[in-house]
Amino acid sequence: MNNKINNKINNKINNKINNKIGRNDKCHCNSNKKYKVCCLKNDDNIKNESIDKLDNGHLISSNNLKECYDCIIEIYKNYKIIDISNYLTNNTYETYQKKHYYGKVIMMAERNTINDEIFKTRGPENVNIIILFSGSYKCFNFDDFYVAFDMVIDMIKDRINNR
Repeated sequence: MNNKINNKINNKINNKINNKIGRNDKCHCNSNKKYKVCCLKNDDNIKNESIDKLDNGHLISSNNLKECYDCIIEIYKNYKIIDISNYLTNNTYETYQKKHYYGKVIMMAERNTINDEIFKTRGPENVNIIILFSGSYKCFNFDDFYVAFDMVIDMIKDRINNR
């Protein structure tokens, strides 16, 4: 009985240290309800949404990216290609690269107000497309896609061969 109580106390202490909320702890929203009857379901939904964004990106957001997708998928049929235009920021760039470093996921984004800072730090002012794969990236202007396409394919081949 004493061990059971000690384990419960240790778990609560560890949860507090690691900023984890136990199901029976008071909710973080200060409602004075238990977490499991208050915010647990919503927090799980938010967590699952974040995981889904990281794994799957979003629907292809432009005709330019659709054309990039169509060309790349012809060569890399067994790879997943995701659009992360609306999720790519300075805060998420490294997360996406690490998450998909060893996987068969090619990420692409078109410049917009959400990801503009990423483009500013990774290429000339006129670039509007970025393709990311296994820790590498290539930026280019879509108007030059068919010239840049060979460089993108070479980048992907190089990363596959150097794993």
